[in-house]
Amino acid sequence: MYTSARIRDTLLTRINEILEKNPTAELVAVVERNKLFTAFIQYEKDG
Repeated sequence: MYTSARIRDTLLTRINEILEKNPTAELVAVVERNKLFTAFIQYEKDG
């Protein structure tokens, strides 16, 4: 799963929301390219 934002604080808010909803979620990487921040998150799916 990934989420993107142009503003760092917006990205941090989105990351926190995902981590709160998924107890197995883990932040893998954050990449910045052309002023767009992308966070990659992995988690286990139920079932």
